[in-house]
Amino acid sequence: MKALMLWTGPARSPDLNPIEHIWDIMSRSIHQRHVAPQTVQELADALVQVWEEIPQETIRHLIRKHAQALLSRSTVVMAAHPAAHPASLALLISLAFGATEAIRALKEGPMIDAEGREFKSATFRADVENSSRPQHSEASTVCVYCTEAFMIIEVKADLYKNGCPVSPGELFLGEAEHWQSSQCRAVTAGDSNEYIIEAALQDCGSTSRKTVIYSNKLIISPAAGYHGITRVTNAVVPVSCHYKRTHFVSSGAQQPPLIFSTSAKHPAGNSDFSLKLMTDDWTSERVSTVFFLGDPLHLKASYTGADSGRGRLFIDSCVATLSPDTTSLRTMGKSCSVYNGKMWMGAMMCVDVVTGGKICPWTDGQNLIKYKEQKAVKLHFLDNYTSTEGLKTEDLVNSLQLFDRTSWIFCNGRKNFPGGEETCDEKTWIKTRKKKLKKVVSLICNDILPRGSFVVLFLLMSDVEQPLVETFHEFYAEMNGHDFLAVISESKENYNKWSSLAQVSCHMSSLKEISIVEMPLSHVDATVQSIQIIKNQPNRTLPGSNGAVCFLKSAEEAMLDSLEIISIDQCDETNLEIMTKEEIKEIESYFYRGGKIDWIHFWLADKHKCEAIIQRDAYGEANTIMEKTVHLTKAMRPIESVNIYHHPGSGGSTVARQILWNCGKKIRCAVVRQSKEITTVCEHAVRLREHDKGDKNKCLPVLLLLEDCHADYIDYLRRELGNVIATKKISSSVLCFILLICNRLNNSEKMCRASPSQTVAVTHKLSNAEKPLFSNKREQLEREFDSDFILTFVLMSKDFEHTYIEDFVKNILEKTDHSLPITRLTRFVALLNYYVRDSYISVSHCEASLGIANYVDKARYHAFVDHLSEEAKLIFIHLREGSTHMSSIQIINSLVAGKILSQLSAKFPQSDIAMDLINDKVLLNHRFDRDEFLKFIRALFIRRSKRSRGDPVDTVFSPLIEHVSTEKGGVQKAVDLMKAAYIALGKDPYVAQQLARLLYTNLRFEEALEWAEEAKSLLPCDTFVLDTLGQVYKKWFYHLYDMDVCMEKEPSPERATEIISIALKGISALRASEKTPKKETVSLNSSYYGEVDVGCRLLKFLSGVDVFVNNTGKSELMDYLLTDYIPADVKRPWQKFHGQLKGLQKSLSNALECISEDLSYFQTDISEEDEELDARDPEQVYNPRKWLTRKSAVYAGFFCITPDESDQAVESNSTDMASPPEKLSPFQRQIRTYKLGVGNFTSILSLLYDKNRQRAGEKLETIIGMYPEKLTRNCLDQTELANFILCQIALNCTLPGSSKLMSLEKLQDLSNLRFITSGKKMSTVSALFLLSLLLWPETNNELSSADTEILLSAIDALQRLCWQKSQHVPQRKRKIMTHFFLAKAKGLNKIVHRSAIDKLVKNTRPERKLQWLEGKIWKTEEVKQLLENVEGWTENGNLFVQGGTRGSKIRVFPRYSASLPNGNEKVTFYLGFSFDGVFAFDIQCLFLIPQ
Repeated sequence: MKALMLWTGPARSPDLNPIEHIWDIMSRSIHQRHVAPQTVQELADALVQVWEEIPQETIRHLIRKHAQALLSRSTVVMAAHPAAHPASLALLISLAFGATEAIRALKEGPMIDAEGREFKSATFRADVENSSRPQHSEASTVCVYCTEAFMIIEVKADLYKNGCPVSPGELFLGEAEHWQSSQCRAVTAGDSNEYIIEAALQDCGSTSRKTVIYSNKLIISPAAGYHGITRVTNAVVPVSCHYKRTHFVSSGAQQPPLIFSTSAKHPAGNSDFSLKLMTDDWTSERVSTVFFLGDPLHLKASYTGADSGRGRLFIDSCVATLSPDTTSLRTMGKSCSVYNGKMWMGAMMCVDVVTGGKICPWTDGQNLIKYKEQKAVKLHFLDNYTSTEGLKTEDLVNSLQLFDRTSWIFCNGRKNFPGGEETCDEKTWIKTRKKKLKKVVSLICNDILPRGSFVVLFLLMSDVEQPLVETFHEFYAEMNGHDFLAVISESKENYNKWSSLAQVSCHMSSLKEISIVEMPLSHVDATVQSIQIIKNQPNRTLPGSNGAVCFLKSAEEAMLDSLEIISIDQCDETNLEIMTKEEIKEIESYFYRGGKIDWIHFWLADKHKCEAIIQRDAYGEANTIMEKTVHLTKAMRPIESVNIYHHPGSGGSTVARQILWNCGKKIRCAVVRQSKEITTVCEHAVRLREHDKGDKNKCLPVLLLLEDCHADYIDYLRRELGNVIATKKISSSVLCFILLICNRLNNSEKMCRASPSQTVAVTHKLSNAEKPLFSNKREQLEREFDSDFILTFVLMSKDFEHTYIEDFVKNILEKTDHSLPITRLTRFVALLNYYVRDSYISVSHCEASLGIANYVDKARYHAFVDHLSEEAKLIFIHLREGSTHMSSIQIINSLVAGKILSQLSAKFPQSDIAMDLINDKVLLNHRFDRDEFLKFIRALFIRRSKRSRGDPVDTVFSPLIEHVSTEKGGVQKAVDLMKAAYIALGKDPYVAQQLARLLYTNLRFEEALEWAEEAKSLLPCDTFVLDTLGQVYKKWFYHLYDMDVCMEKEPSPERATEIISIALKGISALRASEKTPKKETVSLNSSYYGEVDVGCRLLKFLSGVDVFVNNTGKSELMDYLLTDYIPADVKRPWQKFHGQLKGLQKSLSNALECISEDLSYFQTDISEEDEELDARDPEQVYNPRKWLTRKSAVYAGFFCITPDESDQAVESNSTDMASPPEKLSPFQRQIRTYKLGVGNFTSILSLLYDKNRQRAGEKLETIIGMYPEKLTRNCLDQTELANFILCQIALNCTLPGSSKLMSLEKLQDLSNLRFITSGKKMSTVSALFLLSLLLWPETNNELSSADTEILLSAIDALQRLCWQKSQHVPQRKRKIMTHFFLAKAKGLNKIVHRSAIDKLVKNTRPERKLQWLEGKIWKTEEVKQLLENVEGWTENGNLFVQGGTRGSKIRVFPRYSASLPNGNEKVTFYLGFSFDGVFAFDIQCLFLIPQ
C-alpha cells in the first residue's frame, strides 16, 4: 500500500534561496571594481576571483537559513499504492522553496545519521557546515568524527602552527602500504586551509578491540617544497573511534566453533539451534501457523549446545519464505506482515518533518496503531474528500481537522477495515478510484493549499506500481510541472522503474533534478532535524501540585486540539545557536508593527535575547486579581473568571497573554480555540486539568484564555464545566478553572465599573506611570527601525492621537502612485479592515489580483513582497496563521485604514472602492481561501454595528451601506452596490433581504417587494426572509397611514381599500413566517411582534374611516369587528376583507398569547448572527416583556367603550369599563386586564420584578377585583382561570396580607375542576405549570391518590410540550426560565418567586448572574433559611421524591444532569418550577451516620 503525506507551511520567499544572495554579493563586487571587465574572459576571471574572496562563514550562514525553510506542519498523508508492498510513499511537504532547491539541500548538505552523528562526502565539505557538530578547539589542528560506518578526519593545513602549511599529498591514514589507496588519502575541502580523510571503520589497516574501539594512525609524510624540507621523518597521530555496546560481539571464531543446521539437514529436535513461533504473551509455542495482514510474528531463537553458557546468541537477519529456502537473502525492514496469503518483510517509512520525529516503520496493522499512538493521526479515505457536494472548503477542512493533526488518506482502502473500504488490484483501482484521486489532488492543489506553498515528496521504498505513478501524473498536471515535486529512493532499481514510468509526463532530465537516489531515509530525517530552529519535543512539561512537574506527550497534546497549551518549557525546543539576530529582530518588529505577540517573543525576552516587553498597568491589576484567586485557601466557587475589556489596538490581548506566560509555571494554562464545539473544549479542559493526577480534588486549576467570545459562548462553557465538576463530585471549595475573558469593547471602562472586583479595563489612554515607559521604548525602537515602520507602537505611545495618524496617512498618500495595481489593492484592504473586524486578504489572493505568476525562473522567485511599494510596506502587516501557516495581509491598524478611506474620499469614494472590489472577478473567483474571503465580503454588506459587541455605535444597516447612503448620489449608490454584491456573492438571499430592508426604509416599497420576493424564492422556508416580506408590507402600510394622517381627512371606505389591502397582506406574510420551522439560532419567532404592530395600527386606521368617526362610530366598529354586522357603506368596497377583518381581534389575541408563552419559556437573549437579520424594533429585541405590556394595553384600548356608548354596543363583546365584575363577560374581563397591561401570563409575572411592590400589589388587586367573588366551575374559561390563579400567587408574593387572597386549598380545587392534563382537550402549558406549582405536596402524605395522579400527569405533559417547542433550538440557546421555588413555609407562602431570592443576594447584577450559573446562590445563608431542602433518592440514574400518598413517588429532573449521583443514594436538593417541569438544584448526597 502506497502512501502520501502532506505538510503545510509558509508561502515561498526569494530570501530562502541562498544562491540568490551569492549572486547579489558577486554582482556588487564586480560593479565596485575600479576597472570593469571588458571581455568575456576578463569577466570570467573576475567572477572566479570574487567567488574565492567570499568568506566561508557567509556561505554557511546562508545555507543554514536556506535549510531552515524545511520547517512546516505535516497535514495529509495519502496511501496510494494498491497491492503487495506498503512501502513507497508520496509526501506533500509545504516548503518555502522549490523542489529542485530542496533536493539540492539534501544532496549537498551535511548528512546526519540516525544516532545524530554527522557525515558526508569530502567533495561537498565546503558547502555546508552544521553549527551543531563539534568544532575545532583553538589548540587542535586534527579533529575526528565517527559515524556508524566511517571515520572522518579533518586536518588544518597549518598543522604545526608555524605558518608553513602541509599539503594534502603528505597526509594518509594507516601504514605505508595504504598510501596509494584513494580512500585513505587526504583531499582538499572547499576551504583550502583544511583537508579531509573519509574511510570506512575497517579500512586503511584499522584495528578493533573488545571495547569496540576502532584505532588507526594519521601519517604525515613531509615532502620537499620551495620552502625546503621542514621535517625528514614521518609524524604519527593516533586516531580512534569509540562505540558503546550493550554486549560484546567478537569477530573471532567461537571455540569450539558453533555449527548451525537447518531442518533440512537434521531431524526435528536434533539441532542445538531452534527457531519457534510463540504466542502473543510469549508464554508458550504457537500452535497455529496461519497469519493475516498486520499480524506480528513472535519468533524465539535459542541455542542449547554444550557451550551455550559461554556465549550469547545474536540474530543477524531473519527471512520468511513460503517454503524452506536456505538461499533466501535478508530484505529491508524490521517488521513482518502478510498480504493476500503471501508473507513479506518490510516497513513503510513515515517522516514527520514538522516535529522532527524519527523515521518510524509501520504496517497496516499493529505498527500503524503504534504510529497513531505516537502522532495522533486522522485516518481518511478518498470518499471523505470527494463526497463534499454543497460543502464549503472551510467546512471540509474543519470537519476533517486537516490543519490540526497529521492526516493519512488511504487511497486504496484498508485491509480488514470493518467499514468496507477494502483494497483492490491495480486494474480495479484505475477503474474505480483513479477519478476520486484526481478530484482529491485537484482539491488539495487548488482549494486547500496555495500554489507554491508545498512540495509533493514521493518516497520509493518498494516495488513501484502504476497507481503511485498515476498519483505523480495528477500532481504534475495540477501543479503545472515538476518544480514542486521531489523523489527519494533508497533503491536504484526501484528508481529506474519509477523513472521509466514517470517520464510519460516528466522528462528524464527533469526527474533527475528532483530526485535523490540511494540515500537512507534515516539520514534524510536526521539531517532535517539538525537544521531546524524548533526541535522536536516528544514530551512537554506541565506544572503539578506542590512544585512538582509532569510530562505531556506530543500525541496526548495533539488529542487536545481545541486548546493551545502553554507548558513550563514553552519554546525551550528553540535552537538559539542557529537563530540569527535578523530573525530575532523580525519577531520584535512583527509585534511592534501591530501583529499578535508570539510565545517565542516572551521566551526571547526572558533569555535576554531581545528587549523586555512593556507591562501595562492593567497587567499588574489583572495579575493581582489572578494571584488572589489562585491562592485562596478555600475557593469561593470552582469556576472563577477574570475579565479584560480593552479598546481595539490598546494591547489588551498582549496583557492577557502576559498573564498566561507568567502563570504557566504555576498552573496549567491554555488558549481556547473557538472553532471547536464547546463540549469538546470542556472535555479537553478537564483532561488537561486531570492529566497525570489521581486525586481530582487536588489538581491544579486550569487557566483558559477566551478572546473576543460572545456572552452566550462563555455562559455555555461555564455551564458545561460546572456539569463536569458536579459529575466528578469535586468539592465546590476547590478551584478548578479560571476563565480569562479578553474582549474588545469601546466602553471598557463602563464594563469595569459594573464588576470591578474581577474586571480590568485597557484603554488607549496611557497612565502617568506608563507614559515614560512607552516614550523610552519608542526612542529605543526608533534607533533600530524607522518611526513610520513601527507606527502601531508609536500610536500607542501617543495615546492614539488622531492628528498624528492623519499626518502619517497624508504623507503616505502624497507619495503614492494611485494608478498602480498595488495601490488599488491597498484600497480594498483598507475598506475591509475598517468595516470588518479581523478581516484580511490572503497573499494568494493578492498575487492573483496583481498578476504575479507563481513559478520559478532560474531559482529566482517572484513574490508578492517584491511588488509592494515602499508606502505599502509601511502600512501593511504580514500575518502568519499559526495552524495553517498561510500568509495574509492587513492594514497595521483599523484607525489607519479609516484615515486612508477618508483622505481618499474626494478621488475614490467608498462606494467606488466597494464596487471595484466586488466586480474584481479574479479576487472573487480565486479558489484558495475563497470561502473566508467571501465571508468578509458578505459581512461588509450585511453585518451591522452593535455596541453590545464592542462597536462604537449601533447601526440599522452595515456601516459601509450607511456611509455610502450619505455620499453624493445617496441611497441609489447604496442600492446599486447591494445589487452588485447580490450577484457577486452568487445571488445570496440574505443580501437580497437586506436590500429589501434598505429599499423599504427609504420608501421604495415596490422595489423592496420585488427583492423580498426574490429572497423568498431562494429561501422559501426561512423565518427571517419571510418576516422581511411582512416587514415590507408593514412599512408600506405605515407610510400610507402617516400620509393619510398628515392630510387630516377621514378616508372614505373606497380610498381606504388600498391601505387595508397592504396591511392585511403584511399580516398574512407575517403569519406565514410564524408557521415555518424555526431556525436553529432562533428561540423566539419575531413575526408575532410584527403581526401585533400591524394589527394595532390597522385598528387605529379603521377607527378613523369616516363611517366610524361619528358619535356611535366606535361602537359600530366593534359590532363590525366582533359580530356578523357589516355597515352598508363598507359592504361592497371591503368585500374582500370582511373575513380577515372580523378575525383580526382573535389573531391579535393569539399573537399576544404566543409571545407571552415564548417569554415564559425562554430567556430573551439574542445571538450575534440573529442581530444581523432581525428586523424588529430595538425594544422588541432587547426588552420584549416591556414591549408586550405596552402593546397589550394598546390592543385593549380599541375594544374598550365608555358608559354612554354602552347602549349601542353588543353586550357580549363590547367592553364597558364601568361594568361591575358580575356583569363582565370573559372577553370584557380580558380586555380590561389587557388595558392594565397584565392580560397574559408573562405580563403578570413581570409585575414580580417591579421594585415598587406596593404598586404591583395594588394592580394585582384591581385585576382580581374584576372576577366574581364566588367562582364556580364554569364561570371562567381555562385561560382566565390560569391568569386568575397566577394573580393570586403573585399577589401573595407582593402583598402577602391582602384581603383579596384565597387559600391554597381553594386554588387547588379550582385548578382540579377546570384543568385537563391529557387528551385532545388538554389545558394550556400555563395551566399545567400552575398544577405542578399548586399540587406539589408540603408533606409526604398530603395529597390524595387522584391529586397525585394529576400532578404526575401535569409534569409529564410539561416535559413533552417543552421538548416539542425546543427541539429546533440549539442546546446553548435553551435557557429555560425557572420562575418559582419551593419554600419552607406552608400554604401559598411555600411558593417563592426568583426575584425574592435575588433580593437576598447583595451583589451587582453580573455577580448575581455568576452565582446562579455556578450554583453559589444555594450556599447563601439567607437562601438556605428561605427554601425547603427536599429529601429524595436516586434510583437507576433517576431522581425521585416521595409522593403525596404512601408508596407513590414523583420523578424530578435535575436542572444540571451532571449533578446527579451515579449510584443509588439518598439526596437533598432545592426544588424549582418552570414551564418544562419540576427541577432539582444543588443535589447533595445525604450521608447517614450510624447510631
